[in-house]
Amino acid sequence: KRALIPFKPSGKILLIGEGDFSFASSIVITGLSYDVVATSFDSEKQVLEKYPETVSKCLSTLGINLDSLKADNKKRKFEDLKSAEIEEKRRFDCVMFNYPHTGKGITDQDRNVLDNQKMLMGVFESVKYVLRYEEEEDEDDAKLNFKFENENVRPRGVFAVTLFDSMPYTLWNIKTLAKNSGYRLVRSGPFEWDAFPGYAHKKTKGLGDTNKRAETRNARVHVFEMVEKYD
Repeated sequence: KRALIPFKPSGKILLIGEGDFSFASSIVITGLSYDVVATSFDSEKQVLEKYPETVSKCLSTLGINLDSLKADNKKRKFEDLKSAEIEEKRRFDCVMFNYPHTGKGITDQDRNVLDNQKMLMGVFESVKYVLRYEEEEDEDDAKLNFKFENENVRPRGVFAVTLFDSMPYTLWNIKTLAKNSGYRLVRSGPFEWDAFPGYAHKKTKGLGDTNKRAETRNARVHVFEMVEKYD
């Protein structure tokens, strides 16, 4: 079974909101990507407190030693994606946000849906600062032969959002949010856990896996691109 991989191994990838960095670690180990910038909404201290059993191993895969993290130039702090684009002086072929949610635990369903929709609208807007718009030829494409569906990824940069295919996530109307934010849907498909060995979706508040096989907890990858160039 072919997995929907929204990026090419040669592409520049930005991961938003990593937990213990196990997704970033997985795509590097498996050779799905060689150029990854992985970010977290948590501070360094929070990450270490939430994921003490796994984060060290995952970061070491990315070439980051926790003992020297403070002096490591691979760790940077950005106030927002616009400043990241300016400092990195680059735009990405794929920005990916896996299982986004505010994590506030709002019990009222309507308020919870609105809160997460507001968050996603803000992310859609921010991603415009770092997503490549121009279509370019990739000379490395012909040299790469992978069994995943990344051979047919559109040359324009894409924003991929992975959500569980169940309530309350389906109430967020991700496609409508994208359209209202100036994006169009390129493709969507099931999120195949087996394509990312070692990846464990972590609970927002810390310890504990929530990763279940697709047959018990289905999820979908929604891949969008900007309708118009954004400067």
